[in-house]
Amino acid sequence: MKKGDRINALRKKIDAIDTELLKALNKRAGHVVEIGRIKLEKNKEVYSPEREREIYKRLTLLNKGPLPASAIRHIFREIMSASISLEKPLKIAFFGPFATFTHEAAIKHFGLSCGFVPKSYIADVFDAVERGEADFGVRGVFNDTDLEFNRHWLLLLTIAYILVVEWGGFTITTFVFLTAAMLVLNKGRRPVFIALLSAAFAFGGYALFIFAFEVRFPIGPFERLVRWLLA
Repeated sequence: MKKGDRINALRKKIDAIDTELLKALNKRAGHVVEIGRIKLEKNKEVYSPEREREIYKRLTLLNKGPLPASAIRHIFREIMSASISLEKPLKIAFFGPFATFTHEAAIKHFGLSCGFVPKSYIADVFDAVERGEADFGVRGVFNDTDLEFNRHWLLLLTIAYILVVEWGGFTITTFVFLTAAMLVLNKGRRPVFIALLSAAFAFGGYALFIFAFEVRFPIGPFERLVRWLLA
C-alpha cells in the first residue's frame, strides 16, 4: 500500500472515531443536563469540584497513553466546562484585567465555557460573588518561587543601574532598566509593548525633569547628543 493510501486509510479510521466521540459527548451532555435538572429541583449547587477531582483521578488511573495525564486533564476540563454551561452558565469574577495570571488560573480551573468578569480590586471580586453577579471568584494568584526569582533579578538590576547610570546617563540607563525589569515581571511576554512603554517613561522623564523642572541627572551619550543638537 502506498504512503498516501495508508494515510487516507488511517484518516478514515480517525474520522470514524471522531464520529463516535461526538455521539458519546452528546450522550454524556444529555446525562449532565438531567443531573442539572435534579440539582435545581433539590436546590443543590451545579458546580461540584469534588466530583471533578474524582473524575480526574479515575481517568488518570485508567489512562494508558500515549496521551499524557496532563493532556487528559485539559481535554476533560473543557468537556466538563461545556457540560456545566448546559446545566447553568457560570460567571467567574477575577482580580485584574484579561490575559493576567489570575485570568489564566480561572480558565485553568473552570474552563473556557464560563463567563469571566474582570474586577479592578480584590474586594470587588468578593462583592460580585456576594451580590450574585458572579458564581465564584478568583483573587490574586501568587507563586512563591516566581516572587523569589523576581526579587533576586530586580535586586541585581537595581545594583547594575546604580553602577552604570553615572556612565550611561539617566535616560538610556533608565530605559534599559525599566525594559529589563518589566520583562522579568512579565516573564518575557509582550517585549515590543514593554520597550515602548519604557521609552515613554525614560524619555518622558528626561523631558519633564531636565527641561521643565531643570533637575540635573547623570549625563550620558543621549544627554550629550541633546545638548549638542540644542546648542
